[in-house]
Amino acid sequence: MKYRAEIDGLRAWAVLPVLMFHAGLGVTGGYAGVDVFFVISGYLITAIVWGEVQSQKFSILRFYERRARRILPALFFVLVVSALVAWRTMTPAHLNAFAHSLQAVGLFGSNFFFWKTSSYFDANADLKPLLHTWSLAVEEQYYLFFPPLLWVLARRGFRFVTLIFILMGLVSFGLAVAFVASKPESAFYLLPTRAWELLAGALVALALTRFQPAVAQPRLSEAAAALGFGLILFAYFAYGQSTPCPSAYTLAPVLGTVLILSFANKSNITGRFLASKIFVFVGLLSYSIYLWHQPIFAFARLMFLDELSSLQMLGLCGLSIALAYLSWRFVERPFRDAAKFSQASILSMSVVGCLFFIGLGALLPHAGKADARLSAQQLEILNRYDNDPKYWRYFTREGIPEKYHYECDFYDIEASRNGVVTRVPRASIPEPCYVRSPSAERVVLLWGDSHAQHHNYGLRRSLPQNWQVLQVASSGCPPANSIGSSRSDYCQQSNWFALQAIQKARPDVVLIARNKGHNSHEMREIADLAIRAGAKEVVWLGPTPHWSVDLPLVAAYHLWPNFPARTALGVNKKLLEQDLLLKAEMGDMPRVSYLSISEYFCGGGECDVYLGKDPIAGLTSWDYGHLTPLASEDFSRAVLAPKLLNLF
Repeated sequence: MKYRAEIDGLRAWAVLPVLMFHAGLGVTGGYAGVDVFFVISGYLITAIVWGEVQSQKFSILRFYERRARRILPALFFVLVVSALVAWRTMTPAHLNAFAHSLQAVGLFGSNFFFWKTSSYFDANADLKPLLHTWSLAVEEQYYLFFPPLLWVLARRGFRFVTLIFILMGLVSFGLAVAFVASKPESAFYLLPTRAWELLAGALVALALTRFQPAVAQPRLSEAAAALGFGLILFAYFAYGQSTPCPSAYTLAPVLGTVLILSFANKSNITGRFLASKIFVFVGLLSYSIYLWHQPIFAFARLMFLDELSSLQMLGLCGLSIALAYLSWRFVERPFRDAAKFSQASILSMSVVGCLFFIGLGALLPHAGKADARLSAQQLEILNRYDNDPKYWRYFTREGIPEKYHYECDFYDIEASRNGVVTRVPRASIPEPCYVRSPSAERVVLLWGDSHAQHHNYGLRRSLPQNWQVLQVASSGCPPANSIGSSRSDYCQQSNWFALQAIQKARPDVVLIARNKGHNSHEMREIADLAIRAGAKEVVWLGPTPHWSVDLPLVAAYHLWPNFPARTALGVNKKLLEQDLLLKAEMGDMPRVSYLSISEYFCGGGECDVYLGKDPIAGLTSWDYGHLTPLASEDFSRAVLAPKLLNLF
């Protein structure tokens, strides 16, 4: 296959946006760089395999040898370094999760592991050093079936292969569109919903064996290549974490990459731009950059706790590129040299390496007995607030589902705990969640996500008995102007149902809360919607204090033994600043109030770590920002309940 410098340049424009996205440096859709990588990979693999099949030189063993040389040495090196850093720095809980992910990488199944354990965009995703390996697993699984399939289908000819790949791609794309609404994690992580991106590249490779549009139509090629680059840039800067992925939106970066692969060359501006030396050089490092960036970012966030500045993140990006150069120069390149490492040695080292990491993952949590580094009090904090979703130890002991009325949540929590993550809403919630009692003199309805739920306990403990507390609040669902019910999206269903409940219950107060992402313009619109639906008053709650790492971990690892009642360590200061701005912007709307939670728990950049005399039992949050029952009641008695009572 003829070398195309513009493809290496395109790799640079795939990896750098991913880097900037994970660094939080403004490229909100930078994750689409992975989609660009998928298309490039599908193109290159097909071009190589198809050419060898046609010349009757194809060998499945040689194919896997090449893939092993390309992927595994650098990956193994990064895994070894990451394991050493994890063992030295991680908490037992984080180390255990890291060890399981290490095993998953060794089994080429990290996409399955993260599919079952996390969302790519969840609150703790930035703290998982090997989260990015999900995309490697997708490609590795693709490599297992695609070359043999192409070899078999090639006997039927070009048209037959092309038709089969088109049909496979359409089915895969259809699955992605269907699953992204109801099972977004499945759509994001699994090969059947990602294969269409790789197949798009495969179809380009097949087409270019018969047609040369770049040569035949130079003006068309110029325009098409520029359009392709524009589509990729559009995805990088127009998309965000709320953009469904993969979905019809993913067509932009995929089609953009297809156009560049098809039309960009040294005869047009886009091709020459991508083939410039700086982009080609970064493209050569792109695989190692991708491998290094996530562990570096995750370990830095875990060790420093405080929110890292843009300058610090730029520094970590530079460190990622520097380490990438070293691993490319001294690991990637040597292992690609067949004179130094034979086929037998590469394949045997690959098998041994995978088995090593599977075994290391089993031993790592026990190596050196990480718990032995901790005092009895530190272990007490970690054990008390251990809330692994499978066991819900903290929730069960404290009765959180009952205190915060999780039965009023349209999210299927039990299915999620059993490993089935779905956006399909529960069929119903109990009537006490939304039906006004005839005996209630006053009614307050909680609307929003889990940050609305955690006020239920405090309100019930602090409001007079003639007040009734209703709740329609679903985990991960910020309040929104919903236009109708939904059988496929629990957030849409929850928001629609909340408005229906307001219309029927006519609550005296609608109390609205969300995790973060507050916007005063949107908040005003939602408040006006609630009032038009029947609410007499609306109270918008500001964000709770947020911690860069779960508060119990901050307390156990960074505050003990000199346990302060307040600290600035690990506090998300941007949210504190936003809270002050929201208070000013929401102050002039009739029948709508803004109530700051951070103002009560924080001051001078410091926030309450615990309440009362017991530092361990009195923590204000069990995770990054949800209020414990103690904190919920304390805030409600001091601020929230008096505010509601003074409205009437």
